[in-house]
Amino acid sequence: MPKISPAFILILTVLVNGFFCMAIAITAASPPSLGILLGVLTLGCGLLCALTCWLPGGRVERGFWLFGVLPLIAAVSVYFLLVSESLNPAFQGNLSAASVFLWALGTGLPTVLSIWQRWQGWQSSPIAQRSALLAAVESEAIARQQQSLHYAVHRYLVREPLTEDIPRLWDVEVKIGKHPRRKIEAEQRILEGLKVAAPQQAGIEALNAVGVRADPETGALEVGAIAGIVLILGAPGSGKTTTLLELAGDLCDRARQKELEPVPVVLDLAHWRDQIPLLTWIEEEVCRKYNVNPKLVRELLAEDRLLPLLDGLDELEGERQEHCLKEIAQSRRQNGQALPLVLCTRMDTYQLRQTRLRLYAAVGVQPLTMNQIERYLLASRSRELWENLQTDPTLFRLAKTPLFLNLMTVAYEEILIHSWKRLKTRDERQRYVFNAYIRRQLSREMEKPIYSRKAEPPAEQTKLWLRWLSGVMGEGNQRIFSPESLPALRLQPTGKQLQYPLALLGLFIILYAGLFALIYGWEVGGIYGILFGIIALSCGGIIALKASDIELTTTSPRTLWQSAIASVSCCLLGFLSFQLIGAILSAVTPSGGWVMYLLSVLFFMGATAPILGLVAGLITGIPWMKHLIVRLILWRRGDIPWNYSRFLEYVSQRLFLQRVGWQQYRFIHELLRDRLSES
Repeated sequence: MPKISPAFILILTVLVNGFFCMAIAITAASPPSLGILLGVLTLGCGLLCALTCWLPGGRVERGFWLFGVLPLIAAVSVYFLLVSESLNPAFQGNLSAASVFLWALGTGLPTVLSIWQRWQGWQSSPIAQRSALLAAVESEAIARQQQSLHYAVHRYLVREPLTEDIPRLWDVEVKIGKHPRRKIEAEQRILEGLKVAAPQQAGIEALNAVGVRADPETGALEVGAIAGIVLILGAPGSGKTTTLLELAGDLCDRARQKELEPVPVVLDLAHWRDQIPLLTWIEEEVCRKYNVNPKLVRELLAEDRLLPLLDGLDELEGERQEHCLKEIAQSRRQNGQALPLVLCTRMDTYQLRQTRLRLYAAVGVQPLTMNQIERYLLASRSRELWENLQTDPTLFRLAKTPLFLNLMTVAYEEILIHSWKRLKTRDERQRYVFNAYIRRQLSREMEKPIYSRKAEPPAEQTKLWLRWLSGVMGEGNQRIFSPESLPALRLQPTGKQLQYPLALLGLFIILYAGLFALIYGWEVGGIYGILFGIIALSCGGIIALKASDIELTTTSPRTLWQSAIASVSCCLLGFLSFQLIGAILSAVTPSGGWVMYLLSVLFFMGATAPILGLVAGLITGIPWMKHLIVRLILWRRGDIPWNYSRFLEYVSQRLFLQRVGWQQYRFIHELLRDRLSES
C-alpha cells in the first residue's frame, strides 16, 4: 500500500478546515461576504500549500502537518453541533468570530508557515567560514568516490564490509623538479609522494622565497606543500579524476589539522569562461558551486589559502584548451609567484598543446599490472574473467585501463567471451563492453528501487532517454546536468507547437473565470467573462504572431516557485479586492462631495480589480508557463519522462550518472556518455 505523504495530509487539512469554517459562517447566518471570503481564501491557501510542497525542492518537515489537525477537529465539532442544534445558544452569537479564528489557526497559519519554510530554504546563508567550505569539499569528494565503478565492484561482488576509503586500484609516479621519479603504490597516499628531502646546500631561505614550505632543521618539504602547478596525467579511463578526488580528500585532512594549509576546491574547467581572468573565474565558480560568501573566497585567495583542483580540460575545444593553459601559466598570486593548483588532463591532450606549464610536480597515473589485475579479479570473484584475459593479449591490454576493467567485472554476466574475442579492433571491443554494461545495469535488481516493478521504465525506453540526455550534454559541452538546464526551445509557428502555449493560456483563463463566476454568481461572471475572453484572444494573437521570437526556457526551482506563488497571489488579490471594495461600498452611505468622489474611485478600482488580477497573474506566471511548456514539448516528443527528477535518480542508482549536488548529475565517465549518444 503506498504511503500517504505529509504534504498531502497538510494540503487536505488546510482545505477541509477552511471549507468547514466557511460552512460555519454561512450556517450561522453571518454576512454572506464572510463565507465567500473564507471560501476564496481557502482555495488560495490550498493552492499555495500545493505549490510550496510539490514544486522542486519542496518538502514538509516531520510533524509539520500536525499544525492544522487540532483546529480541524474543533471546526468539524462546532459545525456538527451547530447543524444538530446542540450548540449552546449563548455561544451562537460568536460563531462568526469563531469561524474566522479557527480558519486562521487551521488554514492560514499552516499556509504561512509552509511559505516561510520554503523561503528560509532559499535564503540559507552562504558559507562564511573556512571549516564549512572544507566540509563541503570533503563531502563532495567522498560522495563522488562512492558512486564510482570501483566502489560498485566492491558493493556488488566483493563480500567485505564497505568503507569510505577503498584502496586505489592503480599506481602513480610522482616527479618533483630534478628529483628522481617516485612510485606511489596503490596502498600509499598520493600526498605522501610530495614529501621530498630538500638538499641543505639549496638553502632553506631560497626554498621559502619561492613558496616551498620546508622544515628549517631537517630541510624536508612539508607534506602537502604544493608551491606551484601539479599536473595529473594519464590515458582515457586510467583513473585521473578518481586520483584527483583522492588528493582532494588528503588535502582536506591536511587542512583540517593545520589552519594555515590551503583549502582544496574541485572545479570543472568545462564551465570556464575565457572572457575573464582565471582568478576571477575561480572566485565566481567557488561561490556558485559551494554557495560560499565571496568575501571568504577573496580572503583565502589573498592569503594563498585556496588550492584549486581543476578537471575537465579535455572537454574544451582545442583553441580554448590552449587559451586556458596560457591563463594558468600567467596566473599569479598576490606576491607575483605562480598560482598553486592541480590540473588533471589526458596525456595526449597536453602533448598536443603548444603551451607548456612550469610545473612543481607531475603525477602520472600508471596502467594496471598483471598482478594488480589478478588480485582485483580474484577478490571480485571473477576468476573466469581472469582466465580468459590471460589467454588473449588484446583483451588483457584493454583490461589494463581501470575503467574497462571495472566495466568488464560489473558486466561479465552479459559478455559472451567468444563473440567478444572475434572482434578485430580496440574500438569495437570497447563498444561491446559498454553495451554489456548498459544491459547488465538495466537488468540488475536494486536493493531500494526508485520505481515500483510496474512503474519502472522498460530498458529500451531508458536507453532512448539516456541517448537524448547524452546528446544534449555533448552538444552543449556540459559535464553537469540538472532538470532546470533542459535545452531552450524556439517556439515554432505551427499548430503542433502552438497548441501547448494556447491550451495552457486558455486553461488558466477558464479556471480564473470559472472560479470568479462560482464565487460571485454567473450573471456577474458572464459580464466579466467577455472581458476575460478579450484578454485571452489578445494574448493568443500575440503568441501566434510572435512565436518565432519566443524562446522557451526552463528555470531554477527558486524562480519557478516564486513565479508560481506570485501568479496565484495576483489572482487572489484580484478576487479579494473585488469583494473587499464591494463590501466597503455597501457599508458607506453616500453624502455628496469628496465622499462621492472617493466612492467613484473605489467603484472603478473594484470593477477593474479582477481584470488587473488576471493580467498580473499572466505576467508573473510567464517563467513557470515557459518551464511547463518546455517539459510538455519534450515529454510529448518522447525525449524525457514526465517526472524527470525521479528518472535521473533512477539512472544514478544504476550507475549511469553520478549525483554531484542537489539535483545535479554527471555521467560516470565521458566515454560512457559518448557511447550512449551513439547507440
